[in-house]
Amino acid sequence: MRKKIAEHSQKPNVTIYDIAKALEVSPSTVSRSLKEHPTISNKTIRKVRNQAEKMGYRSNIFAQNLRRQKTNIIGVIVPRRPIRSATSNRW
Repeated sequence: MRKKIAEHSQKPNVTIYDIAKALEVSPSTVSRSLKEHPTISNKTIRKVRNQAEKMGYRSNIFAQNLRRQKTNIIGVIVPRRPIRSATSNRW
């Protein structure tokens, strides 16, 4: 029973380095291909995207946000109780 659970456990995240190694290209080429950079040929973009899909690659949003130093998330703080003002008699 334990063996079956281990088989279904989540596989480690696939990185651009894994894709680069499988295709024998540089990680920079993989990165640029996934972003459809104009200096990368359409053939290479297709090859990289197919390999990425085949390997189950998913971009890491947290890593992207860390690199950009921007998250596009807005935090909102809502008090549990209404704030008592000087003009208000209610609590």
